[in-house]
Amino acid sequence: MQITVDRGAFIHPWLAVLIVFLSSGAIMVLELVAGRLMAPILGVSLYTWTSIIGVILAGISLGNFTGGLLADRFASRGTLSALFILAAMASASILWTVELTRSVTDLDLPVMIQVLLAFAIAFFFARMFRKRQKATENDN
Repeated sequence: MQITVDRGAFIHPWLAVLIVFLSSGAIMVLELVAGRLMAPILGVSLYTWTSIIGVILAGISLGNFTGGLLADRFASRGTLSALFILAAMASASILWTVELTRSVTDLDLPVMIQVLLAFAIAFFFARMFRKRQKATENDN
């Protein structure tokens, strides 16, 4: 398999470090905000915080994997820009998906499963896109 890289898409290493640092900071902020957004729906407990951490780490893992695949095939500034836009839209979608989680609490499931499903619905895909963007940044 041949990998074609657009050499005009070079990003200075310090700029890449800054982008990754700010992106990681944004992930941490969203992780902390997750607890505040979901507390009125699910409460604040060990299950809540464990689910926040688990769902966000799962999104980061899947995002790293898919981001690596994208960076190998489409390493360009255009791809990086598109992933920034997707990450921003996915992060903004959290405001609407949090309301969808209210129906999860009506299900006849154990509390741990309800909390995990609620956070997966609201936060998983937002984290996945954020990490895709970071993997593409590192390869440019």
